[in-house]
Amino acid sequence: MLKVGNLKLKLLALALLFVTLVQSKELKLVKRHGVSSSSQDDHDHEHESEDSCSGSGVGDYSTKFQVISLFVIMFAGGLGAFMPIIGYHYKALKLPTSLIEVLKFFGIGVILSTAIIHIYPPANDYLNDPCIAGRLGNYEGWPGVIFMLAIFFMHVTEYIITSKLIHKNEAETGYAVKPISGDNENDPENFAIHTSHTHVHGASLGNGKLTKNTLSTYLLELCVSMHSITVGLTMGLTPKDETFVLCAAVAFHQLFEGFAIGDRLSRLNSDNSSLETVSTNLKTKKFPMFIGALVYMFATPLGQGIGMAVHSTFSSKSPSYLITLGVLEAISAGILVYVALVNLIAEEFSSLKFRSFSKSLQTYSFLAMYFGAAVMSLIGKWA
Repeated sequence: MLKVGNLKLKLLALALLFVTLVQSKELKLVKRHGVSSSSQDDHDHEHESEDSCSGSGVGDYSTKFQVISLFVIMFAGGLGAFMPIIGYHYKALKLPTSLIEVLKFFGIGVILSTAIIHIYPPANDYLNDPCIAGRLGNYEGWPGVIFMLAIFFMHVTEYIITSKLIHKNEAETGYAVKPISGDNENDPENFAIHTSHTHVHGASLGNGKLTKNTLSTYLLELCVSMHSITVGLTMGLTPKDETFVLCAAVAFHQLFEGFAIGDRLSRLNSDNSSLETVSTNLKTKKFPMFIGALVYMFATPLGQGIGMAVHSTFSSKSPSYLITLGVLEAISAGILVYVALVNLIAEEFSSLKFRSFSKSLQTYSFLAMYFGAAVMSLIGKWA
């Protein structure tokens, strides 16, 4: 019953995502084609576009402000990423279990909003920038295509991993799946075999979940870090008068996003249903967790450092630059949305653990997720 409900949640989530993308595509077409102009205006705009695409360097630039903002952003990202890990490990800093659960769902909302508000729109802007012209065949749907391919890649990857785990478990235990035909699926013998297999198979899926959680966490870390580098690169190419506002927005962005990453890293290779397991896991698996947090902490400063180094000669309108960033952002958005909807929202809310929560804790969990998404959506106005 739970499996069916879980599947429905996944299908519903992906369907809603598809509708959202279609609607955004329609709005974009209306904006692009809703106003006509004269041929002379088009000619003038074409020359202006060529001039803007050939320019390079940032005019009014302050290296001092950039260095200060770099350390502010690095501190905010590190604080967000290490806070959950340290909080789980040190008893003196350990938060109440209910609060930890609520903060976990806050992080899930942050991850989903990051993908939809902070990553996918820039991918759309990069790949549809006028400076790319006809290099991509004048097709405006590339961001959505790459986005969907990333989702399909995640789905196939998880299916292959789960299948291998099932076969490995069958080889070790001696249990194997007996094919059940549609005509005899209600036969008592088939039902008994299927039930027995499901019982043994449940343990396999438990181990599979650990592996899938590990995979999704690493992919989450990879995608968010890639996005953080692009954010840092943008920050490093920002003029002096915009540096302060963008720094504040990016710092909050890194803080909340870092908390979501830190929470997932603290549960790496562990069963999410047990906080004690997480604590034990921290004692034996510290290295990958702290490395993951450090990677996230330094990703944005790395991108910003690159931007600072090339700000005088680099052209942010270079076609190769726009296409590369657009593809990376679209892939990251697709993977993050899949992880958020399928591995986090669908699994967490349909788990027996969540259903065992009190009604008030369930309500707070829902509200925390919505609040996390809302906060990151608001920050999206500036960063």
